[in-house]
Amino acid sequence: MVAMGLAETAIFILVGIAVMAGVAIAVQTAETNRQERRLRVLAIRDQIRRAEHLLENLPGHVQYPDLRLLLITYLEKCWRRILQYESNTENKRQLEALTNVSSNPPENSLISSGGITLYNDRNSAAKAKALVREMAQMLTDLERNGYLQPETTRFHMQRMKDAHTQLTCDLELMDAQETLKNAGSKVAVHQFRSILLKLQRLNARLQVDSQVFAINHLIEQMERKIAAEEEEQPTSSDDENSSSGTV
Repeated sequence: MVAMGLAETAIFILVGIAVMAGVAIAVQTAETNRQERRLRVLAIRDQIRRAEHLLENLPGHVQYPDLRLLLITYLEKCWRRILQYESNTENKRQLEALTNVSSNPPENSLISSGGITLYNDRNSAAKAKALVREMAQMLTDLERNGYLQPETTRFHMQRMKDAHTQLTCDLELMDAQETLKNAGSKVAVHQFRSILLKLQRLNARLQVDSQVFAINHLIEQMERKIAAEEEEQPTSSDDENSSSGTV
């Protein structure tokens, strides 16, 4: 009887230990799953912030319809993934708000009042150029993660490359304007010609006719000014003839 009592006690103890171990494992598993869900949500929210930043700040002349649709569609997918983990009113509202975003295209901030550059100041042009680089990096990441097909990425990357070149030309035009102001037409005209050639190569894809026309017009004005200045300067032979005639 005593031996049986001891055996029953031992069984009870073992059962208790097993139950406690099972509870501990279940609690640990639940905590691990909760932490994993939390990390997944944080990662998705980082992706959302990145896409929203570009959607809200990428210049209108760079944010063509296909690229804007890509960003909005990607954000919708991200919010739906969030709702799988956190289905609450606020997250649902964020998803619904994308409908209004898609119906309000960004302003197209093309050509400044001067007609030569896209932007009136270096800071704005440099900021736009940095945003284009950010967009290109995001496209690369989306392809690596399987969200974009390679041919789709190539299409958008070519557009980003063109935009980057265009904005580089914008900054170079500002430098050329400074050269024109400080050193005159004869020095600056070479810079303007070089920039014009770059923009002419882009014109078929970006349609920057107005900018090309404005730069062409400026170059013609500079060339006329240079020619007039050269005509006003006496040649060395004229100087010699003038000197010999006075002897």
